[in-house]
Parts: sequence; structure tokens; C-alpha cells
Amino acid sequence: MSMQDNPFIKETIEEKKEPYYRKLLKTIGLGLGFGAAAALVFFLLRPLIGAGGKEKADTVVILQEATTEAEVETTVEPETEAAAQPTGQNTQPSSEAAPTKETQLDEQEILRRSNRAVTEMVNQAEKSLATLNITYPVLDEEFTLITTGALFAVTGTEYCFLAERAPIYEGQMVSQVLVTFSNGVTVEGSVKGEDIYAGFAVYTVPYTDELAERVPAAVPLETASSKNVQPGELIAAVGSPTGKVGSLAIGHVSYIEDNIAAVDRVVQLISLDAARTEGGKGFLLNSKGQLVGVFGLDSEYDQPTITGVGISSLTNLIEKVSNQDSMAFLGIVGEGVPADTELPRGVFVSRCIQDSPAYEAGIQSGDIITRINNTPMLTFSDFQMLMEDARAGSRVLITVARSGRDEYREYTYEIVLSERRAVY
Repeated sequence: MSMQDNPFIKETIEEKKEPYYRKLLKTIGLGLGFGAAAALVFFLLRPLIGAGGKEKADTVVILQEATTEAEVETTVEPETEAAAQPTGQNTQPSSEAAPTKETQLDEQEILRRSNRAVTEMVNQAEKSLATLNITYPVLDEEFTLITTGALFAVTGTEYCFLAERAPIYEGQMVSQVLVTFSNGVTVEGSVKGEDIYAGFAVYTVPYTDELAERVPAAVPLETASSKNVQPGELIAAVGSPTGKVGSLAIGHVSYIEDNIAAVDRVVQLISLDAARTEGGKGFLLNSKGQLVGVFGLDSEYDQPTITGVGISSLTNLIEKVSNQDSMAFLGIVGEGVPADTELPRGVFVSRCIQDSPAYEAGIQSGDIITRINNTPMLTFSDFQMLMEDARAGSRVLITVARSGRDEYREYTYEIVLSERRAVY
């Protein structure tokens, strides 16, 4: 059975018309002025899209660039002087360097080329996007969520899409999933699993040779390490950043925040200088068309501008959901205690998720987790690595330091870790 694989999102993908992008980019270019124009030239000269590899495998593995690729400097070769100078004429170096072809480009030409580059990049990336129609029950009624999914892996048995999860209640199940590929082919899919705290779900479509022939352009969206994203970098937000499926927004990275507290983990946040409409969701692509983040899936990070979670913060979760691996759940939100304080070393608990194992055991806000099974928790990374390796149903001893009147006292709890996600 032939197949296409690896490297990394929602709904009927409408064909983008050239005038839409041209007007959008022209408005951005005029607003940012000549300085932004120079940045756009740099963006233009970068490689656009890398081709995904092919591999037949049933295990989902999300590949990412380990390090930032060195940028290839683009130079303009000087024009060959026509037969040098006339015979007998002295040649002396010019006191002023001759302007290159690039420096002679006017702003209109820069915008034209930038428009074409972004259009080509987005059009290429759209081959990895699909429209998902997800029907789910709410009490006695049924609703349909229309969203964009990103094809992030193709194994020997299935196409795997990343998208937002349907807002179903505990104990309920999605009724139907219809996946429409970029070329209009619609097939029935299913929910493989979800992470309710990160806000995403993995949807799959059975892989067959017949379907592969019908959707030959459906290749996995390549992913890149979000740790390599830099402030000022140009990013495309696809999906529904304006609230309408198939819309597009372009912006520069305005700031990056690491170690933002999430449930049983910390994440990286990437913010753009582009406005986000309420309800906007989708994916962040770098100038090569590679996936570097998702936005709008977790309401906890809602911002007036497009702000997404770096894909490197989610890779482990997505792989575990895709492979239906057990993921342990304690249910705390916190951060590591800095070494240069007088507080005990460990993980400071800012809050416990209601009805979580930590909450039920009696761990409180303000506690500091110092040991788990007698292993010191010196940093939050120690805690997160232990949680990622633990399995649901395992029994752990968690020691916390709790502030008293004059000192911290230690308390130890025996806790059974529960399952982090729902599996359908």
C-alpha cells in the first residue's frame, strides 16, 4: 500500500482570489512604509516550502526542524562591463558603488513581488488544509461545527488532521465528521482523540490507495520548531483569523513568551501585530509555509491580536493523542520557583483544576511541590518530564511545602493520576 508521510489543521477551504491578497498586502505595505517593504524583500528571498517525506508507518511522529537553517545570502551579480573601457583609457575604481538591481526596485515592485510570494506560499500550504464539518449533540439538539483542519501526518492506515475540538459535554460523542480535501473530495472521518485542556482534537480518515489517487496533492503540512521563531519575523495566519473559514491574516511577530503556565505543563506563546476577530482560530505558518503554531483553540490565551501556542509546546501531546497513548493528569497550573529566592525549590501551585486528582487529594493554591516519589522537583521541567512519562492510573507520592505562620511544613499525598484526555 503506497502512502505519503510526515511532517503538520479546519473546513471548506475556499479558493483565494488574487485581488483579495493583493488588496490585503497593499494595505499592509502602505501602512508599514518603506521599512516594512525592506522586510518584505527579505521574506521574498527566503525559500518557500519544503516537500514532506514519504514513509509507510502506523505510528504518528511529528517531525520538526531541530535548528534554524542558515539563511542563504542572496547577492546580485554585477553586470559584466561591456568590453571594459575603450582601448587606451585608464580605468579607475568608482568613488561610489553602482546601485544593484535590488536597490533600484521601487516600492510598487516590492509589493508586487511580495504579493506573489505570499500567494504562492499560501496556495501551496492549502493543499494540506481541509474543511471539517463536525456534527455533535447538545442536550436534545445537534449542531455542526465548521472549521479548518491541518493534515499533519499520513500513515499506512490513516490521514491525520489537527483541528479544534467540538464543545461536547462529558459522556457525549461526536455524531459525524465529514472531511473535505482541498480539491473538493469529501469523505467521512472520525475523532481519534482530544486534549480538552489544550483545546484540540485529532481527526482521521482511513487511508486507501483509491483515496490517495483521488487526493494526490494532500501532503502533510511540514512543521518547524517554534523555538526558532524570532521577533519581527513575518507570519501567515490561516484558517479563520477573521472569523470566516478560509480567511488569511499577515503579521510580524511582536513578542514571544516562554514558560507560560498551562495545565500540568508550560507553553510558548507567539503574538503577532495583526488583529484577531473574536472566535478566530487557525494555524501560524512561517515564510516557508511550515507550521509553527496554533491560535484560538484555548480560550485562556485570547488576546486582541493573533496569539498562538508554539507548535513545539504541543508536539508531545499531539503525538500521544494520535497514537492513543495514555497521558497522566494531575491537574495543577503553576511555575518553577526561581533558585534565587528564599522559598523552597520546586513547583509553585497557582491553582488546581476543579475535580482533578490534585484538587481531590487536598493540594492547595500556594503549595510548592518539592518531590514526587522522592524525586526532587527542582524545576518545572523536572515536573513536566515526569508527567509526560507517567501513565494514567499510576499511584504517586507527592510532597508539598505549605506555608505556615513562621515556616513551611511538608505534607505528603498519595494520589492516583487520572487520564488527561478523552478517547473515542
